[in-house]
Amino acid sequence: MCRGAVGSIACQIALITGCKVVAIAGGKDKCEWLKNDIGCHEVVDYKAPDFANVLKTTLKGGVDAVFENVGGEILDLILTRLNKNARIALCGAIS
Repeated sequence: MCRGAVGSIACQIALITGCKVVAIAGGKDKCEWLKNDIGCHEVVDYKAPDFANVLKTTLKGGVDAVFENVGGEILDLILTRLNKNARIALCGAIS
């Protein structure tokens, strides 16, 4: 899981190392950029009205690694999807 400007670099590193990458971004343009130009496997728009349900569905297999630099409600939701022995790189918590 990656989100934000710094998160886009984390996405690229994860992709290079062979990870399946689900990114979270705000707005259609950012989401399309992450999907089409960066190559993320899935991108979820946190500004969408059905964000929580879409994220839950997208992460139905669980999460093994998270790059987090925002915190708040989205992190709380992601924490409920962690697989056993998952890892979190906590860069900050602006929220």
